Amino acid sequence: MVRPAGGDARVQPIACETGRLVSLAWSLAMPFRSRDPETERLAREPARSAGMGLTEAVRTALRHELQRAVPLRERVRPIQADFAALPDTGLTADKAFHDALSGEE
Repeated sequence: MVRPAGGDARVQPIACETGRLVSLAWSLAMPFRSRDPETERLAREPARSAGMGLTEAVRTALRHELQRAVPLRERVRPIQADFAALPDTGLTADKAFHDALSGEE
């Protein structure tokens, strides 16, 4: 891929993943700006407290919000499948078992 002309230091390569296909594109790295002062303040607070850049903080927040859009039942399903795939130990979780865990024998 040919780098955009001009040699601008803000031009950075970015990888875009779609399924298994990965393409490389060039992006003009621009600072995050909002016309709304409250939005700007809300974006800067977690960035400052986490010690990350503003763009990274906004990206992280958006990813978390998209994750929350997936119902809990669907997010837990892979964990349940992994647990169900574990072999049966034959052990019984009775009172003696729990007492041994807590040190009360």
